[in-house]
Amino acid sequence: YVIGASSTFGQYMAQQRESYYIIKHGKDHHYAVISNYDKQLIIAPVDLDKKVITPRYSLVEPKSNLNKLVGLEVMKFDGGLKVEQVKVK
Repeated sequence: YVIGASSTFGQYMAQQRESYYIIKHGKDHHYAVISNYDKQLIIAPVDLDKKVITPRYSLVEPKSNLNKLVGLEVMKFDGGLKVEQVKVK
């Protein structure tokens, strides 16, 4: 029940929030900054066309491996983003 409740809450919060910082990685990969934790960013892959977050979260430092700041762009999503459903095996 806890997983289902937290997943539902996460979906609700993603739809309520309309502005996200987006990290572009290469040509086709985009990540939404979900939150921060202990000087790190919590990110998840996002499909900008479908407005869907894939719930595979990663922690990254706000500096790239080239010792440059990670580029962030604020994007607004009318109606927020949806969280892809996780299938429990």
